[in-house]
Order: sequence, then structure tokens, then C-alpha cells
Amino acid sequence: MIYLILILSFYLEGLLNILLDVSFLIPLFSLMSIIVIYSYLKDEDKKYFIICLSVGLLYDVVYTNTLFLNASLFLLIGYITTRLYKYCDSYLNYSLYILFIILLYRLLTFLLLVFINYIDYDMYIFFYSVVNSIVINILYISLFYFFFRKLRIIKHD
Repeated sequence: MIYLILILSFYLEGLLNILLDVSFLIPLFSLMSIIVIYSYLKDEDKKYFIICLSVGLLYDVVYTNTLFLNASLFLLIGYITTRLYKYCDSYLNYSLYILFIILLYRLLTFLLLVFINYIDYDMYIFFYSVVNSIVINILYISLFYFFFRKLRIIKHD
């Protein structure tokens, strides 16, 4: 089931970018999937971190031109997930956690890309990417969360 979630999210992210070609929807489905799969791997942190690193590296190779940037960020977010997952015991907490992760991911990515002069410093670009990431990813994770909770695949302690 873990690999199905990862493959589906990775594929949908690319498909959404190709089919819709809408710059205002910025999916982070692969990142959302590593948060979702932690419920399966709560007792296997080493395997979880390897998956986070691998998905991030694949994301770097396929979707971006920043080798190891997303691999590092996905690994960091995986670590944060292992520490904060126990607080995601309700939909509200889960949604707040997703908002926090999107903001953290976008902020770190923006700061690193500005630092290496890959992009110019522009707060409009930053806020634009955060707000639009939140819209599509909260919708995606909400559908995902309710669907898999209904099937009793995602379980909270």
C-alpha cells in the first residue's frame, strides 16, 4: 500500500502539471504522500527515512533541476513527521500540520534558491507559491485522508 500511495501521488503531481498547465495550482503531492505513509511505518523509522530520501531524490531528478535540494527537504520533513505525528489525532490537527509543512517547505526552498541566486528575492513570488500550494494540497490531502480513513487504512492511535 505504501508504494501505491507514493506512485499514485508522484504520478498525479506530474499529470496535474501537464494536463491542467495552471501555474496557480502548485501540487506537492509527493511531499504529502510521505506524510501519509508514516502511519504505515511508525515502527520502521530507518525504512521511512530511506523512502523520504528516495522520493525526494526522484522528485529532484524528474520535476526540478535542483539535485539533492528536495531530497534533503523531504528527509527533514520526514524527521519532523516522526516527531509530530502523535499530535495529528484529528482532522483539524492533521490539516494544521499540513499547513505548517507546506509553509516550511516553501520557505526553505525559497530561501535556498534566493541564497544561491537561482531566483530573485520577491515576497510576492513566495506568498503566491505558499497560498496556491495550500489550496491544492489541502484539497488533495483532505480527499486522501477521508478516503483512507473511511477504508480504515490510515489509523491514528
